[in-house]
Amino acid sequence: MDLVLPYDDTVKPLPFYLAEEEWLARRFPHRDFFFIWQVEPTVIIGRNQLLDSEVNVGIAERTVSGWSGGKVGEEQSWLT
Repeated sequence: MDLVLPYDDTVKPLPFYLAEEEWLARRFPHRDFFFIWQVEPTVIIGRNQLLDSEVNVGIAERTVSGWSGGKVGEEQSWLT
């Protein structure tokens, strides 16, 4: 198993890490990776989940300063 660490101490937005994970998985399909991420408070919703039934939206709106969504039908992410 390969350990994947951030290049520096900069906190990057979640889509960066998801893209990195996808790129490595596609480029090296027969290798296993363990990722260490440092992100701000984040909510990730998978394609088969419903935001209103999985997340307390009221608390998320108070604690997450920004929202970002992924492609329709794929993972959705909301982050600061």
